[in-house]
Amino acid sequence: MISIRKLIREPMFVFIVGGSVLFVLDSGNARSGDGRSAAVIEIDEQVLALAVDNRERLTGKPLSELETKAALDAYVDEEILVREAYRRGLHDDGVIRSRLKNKMRLLLGANHPEPERADLERWYAEHAEEYAEPTQWTLEQVYLPRDQAAPDNVLQMLEQAGAGAFEWRDNPRFPRHLQAESTESIAARFGQHVADAVDEASGKDWFGPVLSPYGSHYFRVIAREAGEVPPFEHLAAYIERDWREAQINSSVDRALAGLRQQYRVLQVD
Repeated sequence: MISIRKLIREPMFVFIVGGSVLFVLDSGNARSGDGRSAAVIEIDEQVLALAVDNRERLTGKPLSELETKAALDAYVDEEILVREAYRRGLHDDGVIRSRLKNKMRLLLGANHPEPERADLERWYAEHAEEYAEPTQWTLEQVYLPRDQAAPDNVLQMLEQAGAGAFEWRDNPRFPRHLQAESTESIAARFGQHVADAVDEASGKDWFGPVLSPYGSHYFRVIAREAGEVPPFEHLAAYIERDWREAQINSSVDRALAGLRQQYRVLQVD
């Protein structure tokens, strides 16, 4: 395959590409249809080499003179479309801004070292709680529907006679006993505030009422089994992923702190 630098020095290449460059540059002295000065697209040796290299990577073979001119024309068309997109404000489109932001985050966070095992083990030790299995709860529940008037001394009745103090209505959604339920499943079943109340419960006394859209709930914790942290080897892939994400975020934060020095932010009323 002919090298790009050698191709650039070929007389026919210079003739064809040079004509295209002169055409583009000459357009800078022309007028657009509405009388405005036409924008200039400058093409140097680096741009030429990039256009040829990109096309050769797609075709898998050296370009002919006509193919080279077509590659240059395609670059010019792309440059025009991008500039027009900016001129028409498309860079303010939410989707495009998000893609540009994400691309910049990738660029700013790209330069960080590969992790050593010691780095990952240290991360695992410092964030062990984040990798723990969910806590499992075994609960006893008394559920009073919204349409059922509740006595004022429900907790006292429960402490004296237990859940049997109330007639139980079979309800698959709100069973009398909940066995080995995770905090997440309790939140999904009753609501996050109910899961929080269970998580904050102390001892094995009845507590409540905890209100939900369905009624009043009274609970007693029978057993709480804290989730174990799996061994490092079982989590290695997740630990490396999280470590890399943290490094990228740190790099982006440092880069943004430096870039912010180049901008002056004015809050306009």
